[in-house]
Amino acid sequence: MLAVDCVIFGLEQNELQVLLMPANTEQISNSRLPGEFLQKTKSLEHTAKSILERTTGLKNAYMESLKPFDNIDRLVPERVIRLSYFFLVNVNRLESQAFNDSEAEWFLLNNLPDLAPDHLEMIESAMEQLRYSATRRPVLFELLEERFTLPELFSVYERVYERKFDVRNFTRKFLSKRLLVKQDQKSKLTSKKGAYYYKLDHELCSLSFTDYGLGAGKVINSNFCG
Repeated sequence: MLAVDCVIFGLEQNELQVLLMPANTEQISNSRLPGEFLQKTKSLEHTAKSILERTTGLKNAYMESLKPFDNIDRLVPERVIRLSYFFLVNVNRLESQAFNDSEAEWFLLNNLPDLAPDHLEMIESAMEQLRYSATRRPVLFELLEERFTLPELFSVYERVYERKFDVRNFTRKFLSKRLLVKQDQKSKLTSKKGAYYYKLDHELCSLSFTDYGLGAGKVINSNFCG
């Protein structure tokens, strides 16, 4: 049997969190990732996007496929091979009715409930791949609003990499490569002085970090953030 499971990441209350389905049946005693068994008439990607839409109301979001999960030692009536994807969503764009109907909940990554077999490994694999992808492309902007402040961007990187960065080096590196477009307006949410809004330069979105001087290794070492 083939199953498709989705690791959906979002920034909820300024923390990176993952969306889980409740444990609400005798057959499913632990919380789990949104997923379903693969039907013969549907492709993997179509199934994953259907799960996303059913859970969040979103028809499209940034997605990547993960490696298959196939634990042959698990004691279950039938062997299940799990094919998984991860998504990055902006929580403010979720369709409230679909989200409420799904009964899904956001959970902090360091405070997860007991999960169905393989699901913790899928989340860990998704985090590892997300960190790698974020060193090569500006994927973490998918978690933010179209306009964001530098402190908000800085916070996202710290949450994803689970480490403290030097804010001056981090800001200088991003601004020096002209990846961000400064706006005239300020956000006053964090201080009276306020912080300017920025937007991502969409002409550069398709480029890798190596294309404009933020090489994969440099993004996470001291030359970029440390």
